[in-house]
Amino acid sequence: MGSLTNSEIPIVDCAIISDGEYSLSLKDSPEFKEFATSLGNGFCQMGLVYFINHGIEESIITDCFTASKAFFELPASLKAPYTRLDQAHLRHGYAPPRGDFKEQLALAGNKMYLQSAYPSETPQLFPAMTTFIGKATTLSKKILLALGLHFGLDDAEYLIKLHSDCFDDTGSRDSWADMKTRFYHAMTDDDLATIGPDHLRLPEHPDGDTLTFLVQDEAGGLEARNGAGVYIPVPHVPGALVVNAGLSLELWTGGRIPGVLHRVQLIKEKAKEIRQSLGYFLTANGDAECDILVEQKPGWKWSDRLPVPGKKLEGFYLKEIQIIKERHYDKNDGSRSAMRYNRI
Repeated sequence: MGSLTNSEIPIVDCAIISDGEYSLSLKDSPEFKEFATSLGNGFCQMGLVYFINHGIEESIITDCFTASKAFFELPASLKAPYTRLDQAHLRHGYAPPRGDFKEQLALAGNKMYLQSAYPSETPQLFPAMTTFIGKATTLSKKILLALGLHFGLDDAEYLIKLHSDCFDDTGSRDSWADMKTRFYHAMTDDDLATIGPDHLRLPEHPDGDTLTFLVQDEAGGLEARNGAGVYIPVPHVPGALVVNAGLSLELWTGGRIPGVLHRVQLIKEKAKEIRQSLGYFLTANGDAECDILVEQKPGWKWSDRLPVPGKKLEGFYLKEIQIIKERHYDKNDGSRSAMRYNRI
């Protein structure tokens, strides 16, 4: 269990935006302006922050973990029909273990809101996940407004407009956003004896989205690279969300907010316990153009790992998916030498 008092990761208190629906009038509130400054400064530090008082109740998170665990504990024969059928895009569906002691269920785009897209064997999963997604979506809209305000965009809602597909919860407009629930198996002594000393439960990667809202349990292992290029622990903190910036936000802010590299380290004393995590990936519209919107950070340069300025983001997303397909683990063992970038 982590403490907010001994971490260099910035803490952002979201109490001012934890209740109520989105409204543009928020930007006129002195308290919201103060929040926007705290948020922007926090993200600029290393691209990752803790949110506290964020309004997503612990009971909602518990329901998601419980329902997810019920799915992952089903016999393999019952999970198999939900294996990702869209091999071209590798987005929606179940990903079984591949020798790496973990499995995943991804709910992508408008399928997040369609009960028919969820496993019928665990009916509790649909209300649990859609409740979390609804809360995260409302929160993210306020966050984008705050970032627009912090960076002085002429249109404070510009970033919101780039994500309009994400804010349609009717399922009529598909988006590039998704929700992932991961289940890391409890490992046995024999399992641990088969892996190398550099094993990672999830290899180093940045996210290709705008923002990722992450919940992890107490098993720990998450690490992020700080501004000095050193990996530091990102421990579970009760009641806190981990929120990290993706590569799209790095480009829009000219490197002022970095798309942070992160990974899940194997903690051997915790490896015999299951580990669960939930991630909501806020991703801009595929037809949105990605341009640098503010003065670049001194010394920052565009690289080909980022979206191409002036191009539509869908091309970048498809490129990222191809990277995933081409960089599958060479040995299925999670080692650093078998690294792939799992950004989308």
